[in-house]
Amino acid sequence: MARMADSDGAGGVLPQLSSLDLTTLLQEVLERLQGLVAAGDRLRGLLEAVVAVAAGLELPQTLRRIVEAGVELAEAEYGALGVIGP
Repeated sequence: MARMADSDGAGGVLPQLSSLDLTTLLQEVLERLQGLVAAGDRLRGLLEAVVAVAAGLELPQTLRRIVEAGVELAEAEYGALGVIGP
């Protein structure tokens, strides 16, 4: 049986895939898609945090928004911000 030339440089990807059953492949695709959705959600949250922090010029409110955004993004129960003075 003739082997097809590996034009994309993947070197052995097709034999690996052919040894897996369809259910396993679909589970892998689903896990990767879920990872992409989660990454998109985190990125959207980070963008919302940047917009919220930049929304005002008052220092106390800006510091509060930074802490609130950090708490939300880290899924923490509470947050704090320490400022080291001169």
